[in-house]
Amino acid sequence: MRLNDRTKVALIAATCLVAQGYLFEYVLLVEPAVLVSLAPLLLYVAYLVSRGKISSSYDRPAYWIVSLILLTLADLGSYAL
Repeated sequence: MRLNDRTKVALIAATCLVAQGYLFEYVLLVEPAVLVSLAPLLLYVAYLVSRGKISSSYDRPAYWIVSLILLTLADLGSYAL
């Protein structure tokens, strides 16, 4: 089964949200700010809004997927230190 680009990015965004929530709650034992909790979702919304409006070289889903993962790791890292 082949998934379209929006579905791939949405699955990664959902995975990042769930993983981030779990790690904040049960591993790091902290309550992050609301903006930090919703950061992957906001980046996904930016992806949906900007589709087709930015240069085609930056409109690849792989860039957005890597951005989502890096943003999630940065959020976790900021509270882990």
